[in-house]
Formats: sequence, structure tokens, C-alpha cells
Amino acid sequence: MRRRLLARRGHRMPLGAPVPLVPLVPDEVPIPDEPLVPDEVPIPDELDVPLLP
Repeated sequence: MRRRLLARRGHRMPLGAPVPLVPLVPDEVPIPDEPLVPDEVPIPDELDVPLLP
């Protein structure tokens, strides 16, 4: 009986791994927002170029 319970727990462990991966997906959603910040960095560089001459 105990061996069967341990076997079931072993199956739950692999299933538990994908569960934490689900919350990581929403974490990746804000990551695309970070690339937008670097996109704004080159914009000021272009503004600084015309200001220098």
C-alpha cells in the first residue's frame, strides 16, 4: 500500500513541474514590455544627433 502511495507521489512530481511553468508564462508577458524600453533608447539617440550639429 505504501509503495503505491509513493508511486503516485512520483507521478505527481512530474505533473507539479509543469504547474510552476504555467505562472512563468504570464511572467514572460511583461518581458516583451522590456524590449519596448530599449526601442525608446535609440529614439533619444536620433534626437541627440540633430542637436549636436
